[in-house]
Order: sequence, then structure tokens, then C-alpha cells
Amino acid sequence: MKNRKNEGGLERYSCFVKYCFIVFTIVTTCFQLATASDTANPLACYQLSSQPKFNLKKADVIDVIQGKDISVYVLEVGPHIGMSFERKHDIQSMYNPLDSTELAMSYGRIMTLGVLYPTTKEIKKVLMIGLGGGRITSYLSQYMKNTHFTGVELSPEVIKVAQQYFDVKPSEKIKIVESEGWKFLKGSKEKFDLIFLDAYWKEILPEHLKGEAFYKEVKKHLVSGGAVVQNVFNKRYFLSEAEDVMTKLFDHVDIFERGHNFILIGYDGPLKTESEKVTLAETLQKKYDFRYNLKDLFECFFYESIPDAPRKN
Repeated sequence: MKNRKNEGGLERYSCFVKYCFIVFTIVTTCFQLATASDTANPLACYQLSSQPKFNLKKADVIDVIQGKDISVYVLEVGPHIGMSFERKHDIQSMYNPLDSTELAMSYGRIMTLGVLYPTTKEIKKVLMIGLGGGRITSYLSQYMKNTHFTGVELSPEVIKVAQQYFDVKPSEKIKIVESEGWKFLKGSKEKFDLIFLDAYWKEILPEHLKGEAFYKEVKKHLVSGGAVVQNVFNKRYFLSEAEDVMTKLFDHVDIFERGHNFILIGYDGPLKTESEKVTLAETLQKKYDFRYNLKDLFECFFYESIPDAPRKN
């Protein structure tokens, strides 16, 4: 009898947790729609905000890649394959084997807005520091036919998962480098039109990848007119620091928000107005025909612009 009572209590608790999660999802989505641009399409914003639901404890384990400092779990999450560190942290990346252009994680869709910011005639070279599952690299490479991508990843275990389970293979267009981001930059003279920064380790950004010295090194590797895209996983950890450093080193910083994710994009040169960026988004959308519409992404998730930031260096 006692066991049945306990089971009943657990069921009620489980239902309560599920109910809370549903309510949180609805509230978050409504807030996102409420803060979107007046011209944003509500249905588009909802679809772009949506991502697969997953439960780390209930997901089937496909493989575990054991490393010296970390164990990388490969999980089956419905039709998706997920990557998780130690199976204690969130899903770091998701891939749909039946749909190669799907970006399952909404923050990844927003990061693709980085293509709006380089003022070069063509985006020829893109660097991703923190390859992870390689989804953004793979997605962009399928549409930007004349662009070459370099993905830098510290963990050989993560690279193995990306190549074996996420279909991210080295090719003429995609180069994968096993290296720490700072070390790679110090040892390279190559310059890029666009640099993505998403080098988290167990959901925490390493201290040496936060400081001004690192960002200065990143900027050295931009061509004239290049731009930097920084993912901030949780504003409690890094948002204010990222804002401070990027506004110090770049003329302008645009910020996009989705839930607890903030995407910061730094660029130099004349300030681009919102209307100019929307027009450019329409132009580049026609050029590349991205699955996730650039204009909708901009209008749904644009948070604020920090123009004419005072240079302190």
C-alpha cells in the first residue's frame, strides 16, 4: 500500500513538473512575441522560437565517447541525435539525420544573422571557434556555395561525435582543426570575413576566452569590414562582460535575444539602421535562399543596438 502511495505521489509530481515546463514554454514564447518588432510576423516568430523538447534522463544513449576530461554522450531525442556533456548538462547540439538543413536549436538560427554584418563584397572565409556539433557550419556551407569554413574545436571527443554522428566531414569547403581557440589564433595569420564564438565547456565559457586580450586577438583575424558573432548562453555568466569588451573594441554592437540566449554581433564602420539591415536581410535571403528567413529572424529577435560605442583603446 505504501509503495502505491509513493508511486501516486511520484506521478503527481511528474505531472506537476511537466505542467510547469509547458507553462514556462508558453510564457517564454509569448514574451518573445511581445518583444518582437512591430513588423514581425507572429507565426514566423513562433516557428523560429520553437525547438524539439527533450529529456536527458529519458533519452536513449546511442554512444558514449570517453575523454580525459569529459564524457560526451550521444543521445536519441525523437528523430534527432543530441550531444550532451556528462549527460548532466543541457543538449549542446542536435542533428536530424533525415533533414540536413534543420537547425534544431533556435539560438543557432539567430547566429546565422551574422551574415548581414560584413561589409566585404563576398563572405569568402568564416571561422567558428567552438565547432561543437557543427550544425551552424554545416547549415551555412550548404547555402553559401563559394564560402570556406574553418571549425576550431578543443575536444577530440566532440570532433569525433560531429564527424561520426552529425555528418560534419572535412572537405574542400570545411576544414576542422583540433585546437584551443586562443592557441589557434596565435598560430595563424589567416583572416576571415566572419568569426563565430561559441566555445563553451560544460556550459561555462573559459575565463581566458572572456577577456579583452582574446577579443583583440580575434579582431586581428578579421578582414577590413569583418564582423564577430558571440553566443552568450546565459546572461548571468557573461552578458555584461561581453557587452563591455565588444563595445570597447567595435564601433557598433547589435544584440539579439531568445530566452536565456543572447547573440552579440560587433562590427566597425558606419552605423547600419534597422531599416537598412532589414533591406539587406531581404537581399541576402534572395541571394542564398536560406531555410530560416533572415528578415524574420532579425525582426523577431532583435533586442537592441549599441551604436557609436566609445573606444577606450
